[in-house]
Amino acid sequence: LVAFELPWDGLGSGDMPATFAAVSSPGATWAGAALFVDHGSGELVPLGPSGRTRSIIGRTLGTLSTGNPLFVDRTSSIIVELLDERMTLADATLRQLLQGANRALVGSEMIQFGRAEPVAPGTWRITNLLRGRGGTESGVTEHHPDEPFVLLDNRPVALDPSLIGTGPDVEIVALGRGDSTPISSAIALA
Repeated sequence: LVAFELPWDGLGSGDMPATFAAVSSPGATWAGAALFVDHGSGELVPLGPSGRTRSIIGRTLGTLSTGNPLFVDRTSSIIVELLDERMTLADATLRQLLQGANRALVGSEMIQFGRAEPVAPGTWRITNLLRGRGGTESGVTEHHPDEPFVLLDNRPVALDPSLIGTGPDVEIVALGRGDSTPISSAIALA
């Protein structure tokens, strides 16, 4: 589970945050999870189901170097280990990137990548980067190993901002069928 807020995309009024939950499992037969919000008191407020579609999530195995958000970064790369080795990433042309393809969240920076090269089962090197997308320019210098990676396609679940609120201790919680313990995530980029 990785919860995050995205900048306003120009649609709608723009006065409510766009909060999402990327929910996934290493098993392809995953049945989904129930989503909740915890405002810091431990009480779980239902947000609804995640659905059965798994988000493509993982973690970085190294550190993404500092880059310039004004240029295509052809020198930096990052190795990403996905949650399931059957998950894949794809290349994108510059034209596709300019139309919004291959957006991903790496730590506190939104990037786009033009090249995805498999280096081991479930492990990918991504290069040809557009950095600091969607107002995340400040995140280009704040990377460390083992950051969450989320492919920002149509798989993350949009969450109702009126149920989430804006408190400092807000966390999104997921509990899958048969799970004995829920997992939680603070909201990145809030």
